Amino acid sequence: MKLTRILILLFSVSTLVGTAQQKGYEIVNDSVVFTFNLKDYKKYTNDQDGRRISAEDLDVNNVYLTGEFNDWSRQGWKMKRVSATKFQLVKSIKELNDHIDWEFKYLANQSFWAEPDTNFENITLSEQSDFWNSVYNLKLHTVIPNPNGNATFTLEGHENATVVILSGSFNKWNEEALRMHKNGDTWQLTLDLPPGQYTYKFIIDGEWQHDVKNPIKITNEYGGFNSVKEITKPTFFELYDHIQAQRVYVSGTFNNWNPEATPMTKNGDHWEACIDLTGGKHQYKFIVDGNWIIDPDNEIKEIDRYGNLNSVIMVQ
Repeated sequence: MKLTRILILLFSVSTLVGTAQQKGYEIVNDSVVFTFNLKDYKKYTNDQDGRRISAEDLDVNNVYLTGEFNDWSRQGWKMKRVSATKFQLVKSIKELNDHIDWEFKYLANQSFWAEPDTNFENITLSEQSDFWNSVYNLKLHTVIPNPNGNATFTLEGHENATVVILSGSFNKWNEEALRMHKNGDTWQLTLDLPPGQYTYKFIIDGEWQHDVKNPIKITNEYGGFNSVKEITKPTFFELYDHIQAQRVYVSGTFNNWNPEATPMTKNGDHWEACIDLTGGKHQYKFIVDGNWIIDPDNEIKEIDRYGNLNSVIMVQ
């Protein structure tokens, strides 16, 4: 099959930070809103024979979103008609964050590929086989700068640097997306990250450097260091029906099963404790006047490697 040069829509970083609106999709909070507007497309390509037709000759009754994220399914992701000329489909970013780059197209009537106009702001040249003359290439990052976020990254000094990039496991080590902002003699950027442990580095005018002000670091595969940041989430534990107890503790994998590290407080008809936990699975038990018990109100349990039955909480 002969390879031909075609047009690919490249969704730039500016879309993610809200500085420019691109055709075909928009990121809203933690979702991607895909929008197909009939007015944006003048040509369609027949999926069977590659024949081009004009939009005037096609009565669009339904539209499907198809791409790498659903194995180019011709009927998997049907869009909803929201007006006479627009179709939309909303997907959580979590459903699309396995890769940074996604190629996708809109398929009308399950037979005709909508071809974007060459004057789209986010279109670029690439190579593709057969008659697919243009495909979307969605450059999706799972994190977006947010001044009200829960994770602030700061680099001191380097006041003569031109560009400083924040790169890490939270955006699959992308080297362009997250530009830091200069504020006096420091560079800073705030993100909103789910609970979890992340590794990161700074790219200062092309040179990689770990965060020298952060003592938590790990050795990477190149013999250098990656800095580590843990994002936690306040998590509440409650125990009822033991109001006559004298002392109650919660113990688990989050405090190395220390029986006295986390005392609970009596509040009316129950005991409670709030702990900042990282993302993922945590096993735990309550200790009531020296007796270890599972959480009677939590149905999720599992046996650890020592044969003990523990309650389980998932932090996301």
